[in-house]
Amino acid sequence: MQNQITADIEKFKIFIRTLIERVKLTFSKQAPVRILIIVGVIFILTVIFLIVGLIVGSMKKGGLVAPGKATPTPVSSAIPESSVSNPSKYATDSGILKIEETIRKLDSDLNSADLRESVLRPPVLDFDVKFD
Repeated sequence: MQNQITADIEKFKIFIRTLIERVKLTFSKQAPVRILIIVGVIFILTVIFLIVGLIVGSMKKGGLVAPGKATPTPVSSAIPESSVSNPSKYATDSGILKIEETIRKLDSDLNSADLRESVLRPPVLDFDVKFD
């Protein structure tokens, strides 16, 4: 049994030596230059993609804004001004007044309607499912 263990240890040592030799051949004098070129190309491509992404993203948001140029803010009034200087001749018509009254009644009915339908309940489901 002792001979088998020493033989296995020798095989493992030979395996490690060949592995180290392969790694040394891989990282010879030309390998750092190749690795440097690959890393440089990946870095340049990443920078290009970031720049293109920033440009496209800013174009989708509404274009590029020149620095130092103030963007105007919209002014809104809380209460809209409703001043009719010249009302229509139909403003006092009986048919139009009847339609306005019907619309007000419909609006109040819709506002007071129970949209939740609290009387309707979903059925109770039996989740006890068994497969043979």
